[in-house]
Amino acid sequence: MTRMLSLLLAICCVVTLGVTFKISHDTQKLEEQLSADQAGIRHERERYRLLRAEWGTLNSPKRLETMLDKAKQNDAGLLLSPISGDQLLQGEQDIARIPMRMAPGTEVPDMPVPLPRPADIRPIELKSGIVLATIGGVES
Repeated sequence: MTRMLSLLLAICCVVTLGVTFKISHDTQKLEEQLSADQAGIRHERERYRLLRAEWGTLNSPKRLETMLDKAKQNDAGLLLSPISGDQLLQGEQDIARIPMRMAPGTEVPDMPVPLPRPADIRPIELKSGIVLATIGGVES
């Protein structure tokens, strides 16, 4: 009886040792993953901070003014100016001047029917072994 009890206790100790080792190993893996995630977060925060600083530098009014002055000197065609009144559309005659716009009251020309996409084509096999293709619910 004592041998049986000793054997049972030894088995329990070995199982407990194995479970403890597994928990310890899993904990170490999770700690490594946590530290890697924290390092990634620090890296992304630093990157975000640098991008914000770069954005502030690129959009500083002094820098933009300098660029505008250089464009004026070089006559690069990049000059910005206020919108004048003749640039605004005011009536159907002005609207008809917009390129690629049809005049009011004209008919829409017949457009070609688009080809079916491969996802719309579904094969149907009949009992006789013949395979039909269905396009959008219409057999062909």
